[in-house]
Amino acid sequence: MLLAVWSLAIGALDARTPTAHAAEDILGCGGEAAQSPWCAERAQALDARAKADALLSKLVQVEQPPWSPAELAAANALYDEGVALFQDEYFGDAAGKLEPALAQLQAILGAFEEQVANTAAAATERLDAEDFSAALAGFRRVLMWQPDHGAARDGADRAATGQRAQQVAEEAMRLLDVGEAEQARALLGGVGADFVPSMLRKARAALADHDRSKRRNDLITTGYATLDREDWAAAIEAFRKALELDSRSAAARDGLEAARRGASASELAVLREALAATLAQESWTIAVATIGRIAALAPDASEVRVRLPELERLVDLEARLDRALSDPRRAAARALRAETRALLDETRDASTVGQRIHGKGLQLQERFDQWTVPVAVTIRSDNKTDILVRPGRKLGKLRETRLQVYPGTYTLIARRQGYREKKVELAIQPGSAPVVVEMVCDERF
Repeated sequence: MLLAVWSLAIGALDARTPTAHAAEDILGCGGEAAQSPWCAERAQALDARAKADALLSKLVQVEQPPWSPAELAAANALYDEGVALFQDEYFGDAAGKLEPALAQLQAILGAFEEQVANTAAAATERLDAEDFSAALAGFRRVLMWQPDHGAARDGADRAATGQRAQQVAEEAMRLLDVGEAEQARALLGGVGADFVPSMLRKARAALADHDRSKRRNDLITTGYATLDREDWAAAIEAFRKALELDSRSAAARDGLEAARRGASASELAVLREALAATLAQESWTIAVATIGRIAALAPDASEVRVRLPELERLVDLEARLDRALSDPRRAAARALRAETRALLDETRDASTVGQRIHGKGLQLQERFDQWTVPVAVTIRSDNKTDILVRPGRKLGKLRETRLQVYPGTYTLIARRQGYREKKVELAIQPGSAPVVVEMVCDERF
């Protein structure tokens, strides 16, 4: 009713109020006359009335205003009194009414705008707190008062989106609780990613947890099934992946330990079969490597404690034999003869060293004997020439001497003052017939 009265009053006023130029002409307030007290009071009243009209036009458009009706009624009463006095051309008295009315209207508008800002701020706080219902109600209240309020429009859209997302999240959580994961997944998949409230994140996290738990349980089931089939590698892989998803799973941890024990026992059995084969073949180096793999699985195994030292001895013995056979001449050298004889002693009993090492020992014995049987070498000279043997010794002047030398390479040197030196390279092969060499310096300088 009050708004209708305002509208009628404003319309009547507009109909009765001449334009500024027309009023100046009619009332004689043009030129210097405008400075007269009467015209100044008229201008003051007219200014207050125009501003009050503008505020009234703005306020009457507010739907369900938050201000007190009595407060606005008081301002409107002053305004009506001022308009009546203005129409009767009591401009000074009219200004005395219109200006207080304007001040009251300005106070109402200021309080209203503050109320709008406070309501929008409170709605934003509720939005940040994800109280979407309260936030939406606050933003809608602001939009009811100011339909062109952009921040309130955006806030209302976000609050409505959050409210829908929250409802979806609550329904998805309910579906998860009753085991309807696929329905929950479909429901959550229909929500856009522009605005994701915490409840929606929680629901998606719960779905991810459900998927992880299902995947973990499937892997554990697979692990135990392959464990029963003694497919150790597959069981280990399944339990390991289950523990990656849930490191606290006792079922996965126990299953992994059982699978590893089974794999170790199986591998030990295979290694022991391989060890038996290599021992039968007298492949001592391979046997040592195999025991090393057994030791990695079972450090206290009897193979490690008992067999390994003996096998390592055989590997070392065969390596020394191979070195001696590669150069039997060196093995028969004076400095190494005692070592070679000791090596031969170690290989005599085939029952302790195996047939292959024993056979190599026999080969070395044969070659050692060949290189340690001396050959007769007769040296003849003229009793005027000094004779040397390298490696060996000085023989001095002689007519004939007989030496017993081991197979090898020797250099015979003949020297005589005033004559050219004579050298003879003498290669004595094992089993050679007696050798006769004449060493005489007969070429003068």
